[in-house]
Amino acid sequence: VPGSFLYSHMQFSQGDTFSSTFETKGATATWQRGLSPKLTLTLGGGATVVTGIDQILYLANASLEWKERSTTTTINYSRSIFPSFFIAALPLVSQVVGVSVTHRFTDRLTAKGNLNYAKNESTPDPVLVFDSYGASGNVTYAITRTVSATASYRYNRFKSDFFGSGFDFDRHVISLSIRAEWP
Repeated sequence: VPGSFLYSHMQFSQGDTFSSTFETKGATATWQRGLSPKLTLTLGGGATVVTGIDQILYLANASLEWKERSTTTTINYSRSIFPSFFIAALPLVSQVVGVSVTHRFTDRLTAKGNLNYAKNESTPDPVLVFDSYGASGNVTYAITRTVSATASYRYNRFKSDFFGSGFDFDRHVISLSIRAEWP
C-alpha cells in the first residue's frame, strides 16, 4: 500500500501598502490502493495552522482513477489553503472538483480533456469569494521518438465577490507547442 507524507510551511506578507501577514504550517498524509487492476483510489488528509488568524484548517484530497484499455479517467477533489494574490492579501480555502479523460488513439496520437470547478473563500471571514470553472482539451502527436506537437485549448470563467462588489470574466487560450527531447 503506497503512501506519502508532506510537511508544508508558507509565509506571506505584503508590502507597506497593506498590513496583511500570515503563515501556514501543516502536514498531509496520502494513501493509495489499487481496488482492482483497473481502479486506483488515492485518499489524503491533514491540517494546517494559520498564524495571524489563529485557526486550524483541515486539508483533504481524493482521486479515483479508472484505466480501460487506451483510456484513463480520473475524478478528483482537493481542499487546500493558499495565499490570495488577487484583490486582498488573505488566506484562501480552495476546494476543487475535477474530471479528466485521456485517450490514446495510436502510439503516436493522444487526446486529453479536463473539466473543473473551484470555490475559493477567504478565512476566517469570507470577505473574498470567487468561483472558477474550467475546461481544456489537447491533442498530442509524436512526430518522431523525440519530437512531439501539441495543440490545446483552455477556457476559464472567473466570478468574484469582494465586500459586495463583484466582477466576472472569461479567458480563452489556444496554443500550439513543439517539444524536443534529447537522450
